[in-house]
Amino acid sequence: DAVEMSLQDDFKKSPLFMRTELGVLAGNSDNSQAAPFSFTGSLNYNINPQFSAGLGIGFEFLKETYLPAFASFEYKLRNTYATPYLFLKMGYQVPLEESNEIYGGVQPVYYYDIWPGPWPPYNTEPLNTTGGFLINPGLGYQRMFSSGFGMSFAFGYQFHRLSYNGDNDYRLDIDYNRLTIKLGFIFN
Repeated sequence: DAVEMSLQDDFKKSPLFMRTELGVLAGNSDNSQAAPFSFTGSLNYNINPQFSAGLGIGFEFLKETYLPAFASFEYKLRNTYATPYLFLKMGYQVPLEESNEIYGGVQPVYYYDIWPGPWPPYNTEPLNTTGGFLINPGLGYQRMFSSGFGMSFAFGYQFHRLSYNGDNDYRLDIDYNRLTIKLGFIFN
């Protein structure tokens, strides 16, 4: 088949490709940011014509700005120019700025070890952001328009836990469960 032969030739010429994506992290409407903006890019290596692995970074604008640094794995369901694909991104959200929000009601870790005791003081200072783990599995569809350019559209689920620390052993972990909706551009 001529299409499959040309895909094999493209794979032999350039095993590297870049995927740049922009989109939103849709979540609970009760959150202060229901759909923060996300921009990521990854450099990927085709291990074979259908499976690739790579490394990526980006920007995500949650309550603070974060730089997601991640490993990316993709599996194309068909070896054709237009195909669905599965992906998995795993990494860490690196904070790029300090917290601007004061989280009330945060109790020191030692409070739970002492009983009976006085009601612990509430935190009234901004906490230091320390980032957190992220995982993002999903499904997409990509269409290559030539051997060097294509586009993709993907949906996924992203979980990330962001950690905050403060004085007097204050600690706060916030879990985000988000639907990712992204438009991508592929360059060989």
